[in-house]
Amino acid sequence: MSTLTVIENTAGADIVTSSKIYPTAIAPTAPEVRVHVVHRSEDTGRTAGVWELTVGKCRLERTVDEVFVLLSGVWVLTADGTVTTLRAGDTALLPKGWKGIGEVVETVRKVYATFPSPA
Repeated sequence: MSTLTVIENTAGADIVTSSKIYPTAIAPTAPEVRVHVVHRSEDTGRTAGVWELTVGKCRLERTVDEVFVLLSGVWVLTADGTVTTLRAGDTALLPKGWKGIGEVVETVRKVYATFPSPA
């Protein structure tokens, strides 16, 4: 049976389920990532949760499609010479294969869902 999952006050909820320095951080910055996975489907590979990254720069590469809503912060994404500034309330889709640099100007928090591409 399917179960409804609710994260009350998502914008302010404590999400320190896991916390570590982002693995592709660009020196000298050391942004810390916190993730709370709310759903992970072994059948489809889909995931959903809350993700937070502190100030700094890192390389990003999407291996699955991801849609997210930025709940707080300012995040500048740069890819292929295009600079996009995201702010709280913005919704974005990062397609599989997207590569770029993410610069967190103010700690960001997002609610996300990933969708692996069909084989």
